[in-house]
Amino acid sequence: RASYKFNNFFSNSIAVEPTIFLNNQKHNWEKIRFTYQFTIQPNKYQSFTLFYMIQPELTIVGSPGINYVLGTTYQIKLPRKIKKWDNALREPFFENNEKEIDPTSLF
Repeated sequence: RASYKFNNFFSNSIAVEPTIFLNNQKHNWEKIRFTYQFTIQPNKYQSFTLFYMIQPELTIVGSPGINYVLGTTYQIKLPRKIKKWDNALREPFFENNEKEIDPTSLF
């Protein structure tokens, strides 16, 4: 997996995940996944990810089937101490904790 963080707000990554099928002491490549994801983290507690995955099947004789997946995830990180959960849930949604982002610096 390789990732690059543009700034404290945007990041992206690319990953390759091979899968080996173990059956009767045969080691066959079953599938391999190629994934690209783009993440927006509006504050230190929440993040949104948009990902695209290509998964060709390698064990099919002839032309292999290829699965294409487009998806999104939402993640919320809760602090370890329960007393701080209220701060995490009330955090301003699109506020970066370090400094404001100049929109012209994003591209």
